[in-house]
Amino acid sequence: MFDLLRQHQRTIFVAVVVIFIIGIFVGFGSYFFGQRNTDRVASVNGVPISNRRFQLVYERILDNLRQNPDIQIDDNLLKEKQPEEFEESRRRQIAGIKLRQLLAATIYVDPLDVQIAYQMKNPKERKKFAEEKDKLAEEVRQQKLAAVFAEWFKYLSASYKIRVYLTELNR
Repeated sequence: MFDLLRQHQRTIFVAVVVIFIIGIFVGFGSYFFGQRNTDRVASVNGVPISNRRFQLVYERILDNLRQNPDIQIDDNLLKEKQPEEFEESRRRQIAGIKLRQLLAATIYVDPLDVQIAYQMKNPKERKKFAEEKDKLAEEVRQQKLAAVFAEWFKYLSASYKIRVYLTELNR
């Protein structure tokens, strides 16, 4: 048996070295190329978003918001959420946006309302109505939307118990 090993010593040594080198390449390859799928935090239209990219964009947005003097940011509200909590909060935000769009789509602005609003805003001037008509129509639309929301929330508060989460967030 030892005679066989001595005769093929060089071949066995070369085979062991080749297998070792191939193992190193396979190991590094699986480390660098196999980790991309596990690093994904989201997928948008089939495009994966890595955790690193998400964190960079998140920090950039926070920095931009902190530089804006009109916006107050409470660091307690920025605590990292678990993925389930984050997804649930995003679902609620999207549902709120869709509800707002649905209610906004139902609002009709009568041209007579725009004329009355212009006359109330500028009782002496009537020459610039054509120029400001679109802008004023949007203002009237926003006022009506605010009134619809106020009425809707009034109805909800009378019909359902609404739990306020602000106190829990400030803890």
